[in-house]
Amino acid sequence: MQSCRKTLLALTVAWFAVLTPELSSAQAQTLAPQPLTELERLSFESTPVLPEPDYLSGQRRWQDFGVYFGIGVRRLELSLKDNSRVTNDDLLGNGAAFNVGLWDGDWSYEYIRDVDLVASDRTLTMGGKSSTRLAIERHAFWGNWLLRKQRGFYLHVGGGLQLARIELGATSPKVFSDTSLALGAGIAYFATPRLLLLFRTAASRNFDSLAGGKGGHLRATFTHTLFLNYAFPL
Repeated sequence: MQSCRKTLLALTVAWFAVLTPELSSAQAQTLAPQPLTELERLSFESTPVLPEPDYLSGQRRWQDFGVYFGIGVRRLELSLKDNSRVTNDDLLGNGAAFNVGLWDGDWSYEYIRDVDLVASDRTLTMGGKSSTRLAIERHAFWGNWLLRKQRGFYLHVGGGLQLARIELGATSPKVFSDTSLALGAGIAYFATPRLLLLFRTAASRNFDSLAGGKGGHLRATFTHTLFLNYAFPL
């Protein structure tokens, strides 16, 4: 009986001796980390955020350095010496305006040239000459402060110097010249990254009339202008 027990105990010890290495190997294989596939590795990586394209960051805000230019139409009202006010509502008939500007941060600097061809329903008299036809060529130099309201939309206020050349009469016109101070305000809107719509209401006063004098033939001008501009950063 004791020999049977010894034999059974010996078999049990031998059985555990055989199974123990196999169990340890299986546990080691189970706990060892498995290598990730390429798809699994990419799924754990964070996706980088690409920066905003340059044409948007430069064109959609006035915080870079750039240029714009274009043409415009306008409604015109004139105050002439010794005459009633003259108004011209023909946006296309009074000639096109041209502007070119430079923006730098919150400021813009602009040159505007326009020629106004006015056919008045009343006789105008200046410097001893009378006529119903009047031509005014104006050159204005502006500085504007820009206030951003939302993406692509800005308010602006500014002022500048306006030089005017006035011709009265269709044939052998009499020529006058005047210098004025101009002030204005308006809005600027980027309809596309390259298309800038610029609207401005402006008023100018002759320097002599501002000083209380009676000189100056073009006493004041009032304009509402819409410019269609092409803009690009430098």
